Amino acid sequence: MAKKRKLKYSENQFLYAARDSHEKAMKLAYYHVTILKAYMLAFPLDADYAMMYDRTILLFEDLKEKYVKYYTVSAAQSGETSNVGARIKNIKGKEGKARDWFTRVMAIYARTHPERVKAIFPHLLKPFYHVGKDAIIRGLYVLSKNIGDDTHPLMIIIKAEIDEEYSILNPDRETQREAIGKTRITSSILEDACKASMEMEYMNAGLLMNKHPKDENGIQSKFHDMQELQNRLQKIFNIHLDGNKKKDLVVRTFVFNSRFRGRMRGGSGRMYLSNKKGGTNSLAVRFLDGVEIKFTAADFGITKYGEFRFLTIINDSGERVSFYLQSY
Repeated sequence: MAKKRKLKYSENQFLYAARDSHEKAMKLAYYHVTILKAYMLAFPLDADYAMMYDRTILLFEDLKEKYVKYYTVSAAQSGETSNVGARIKNIKGKEGKARDWFTRVMAIYARTHPERVKAIFPHLLKPFYHVGKDAIIRGLYVLSKNIGDDTHPLMIIIKAEIDEEYSILNPDRETQREAIGKTRITSSILEDACKASMEMEYMNAGLLMNKHPKDENGIQSKFHDMQELQNRLQKIFNIHLDGNKKKDLVVRTFVFNSRFRGRMRGGSGRMYLSNKKGGTNSLAVRFLDGVEIKFTAADFGITKYGEFRFLTIINDSGERVSFYLQSY
């Protein structure tokens, strides 16, 4: 039997473990504050537990708010950024739409009215090469204005294409800016919140060591998610399950955007994230025979991730099935 690892008080393990992962910091914080609350309620006359909980919950709530904002609103922002970025990419460069417009204007006016080409593209294609998104959007506006009320049938078509790109990109860029302005949660701000929470957990670990110097029944480590802290996490589960049976898959702290990929072969089934062994008191994630699905912990419809840690799979068919799950 492997020797159980213990806390190291000479260094802040919590801060070190979460240095490259907001999700890990969030999981550690969820577990820690949940256990502190449980002990505070179990021992109402012990001022230490109340004090630790009171000072920890403030930092936890701040971290949770910033984490949720960063990984929900910023996800929408990244979608908007991707939309803007893809269209910008199709406009600039040697193979972009700007090059096509320039070539077509040249074909119309280069021999008969070269001054007209210069008036439309005074800086040639420079405004559409290696510049920022806002500069290219501004370049579209200027280009359309330079074409103006040109009555040449082919120029009318070119201007319509430019105006269409501008009409799409301009409001999209404004929406992107507005979302960013509303959130104001940057990676740096979130990292500061992670750091504050992990430093508080380390301070609490020191107080618990002082409070329980003999570490009765390993009580010091009970206040921390040791699996998450020490990276002793099984990520892939590959099992067989008899007909109409259920299995407790793992006890683990998750957060709303923890990701999963799973598949059941030979029948259909359900998965739950419960606050008790074998529990089914969450929404069910359903598996159909042979269909791989991707989902997140948010699909279980819970909010108390520090308490709801029991992952259970149920085989709804009468036949033996194979089940695969990856947590990533």
